[in-house]
Amino acid sequence: KFERYLGRTRVLLLFIADADAAEHPLVRRLVDDHSAVEKAGVEVVVVGLATPFANRDAEARLGAPFPFPVLTDVDRHSPQPAPVHRQWGLTDAAGRDVREGLFLIDRDGTVSWSGPAPRPVGDPMTTIEKLAHGKWPQ
Repeated sequence: KFERYLGRTRVLLLFIADADAAEHPLVRRLVDDHSAVEKAGVEVVVVGLATPFANRDAEARLGAPFPFPVLTDVDRHSPQPAPVHRQWGLTDAAGRDVREGLFLIDRDGTVSWSGPAPRPVGDPMTTIEKLAHGKWPQ
């Protein structure tokens, strides 16, 4: 529910696939740079396929809670796998080939589009670095 962010802040939305959140290089970078990214006025949200139990286990291995929400992409009322990944164009038609992607959402809810779905940034690590230095990528 991104309505609470609209008009208030920018959002970095990271979708991860099969990787463990505690071991994922982009998640680790976001944990390390969280205070700088937050100071730049950017909220971080991570969406993955791991269960809430697996996410709590990942936090335990990190030794602290994630400083941002790490959500599970599942719809208990639908057999369709990874429904939110699908909405953001990060699956094949059958929903089995789940990909990762990092999206930037401006305060007004604007996100870059390509065809029928939002377009992820081309170089996520560089994007995180720019945000950590207070620069919103174009």
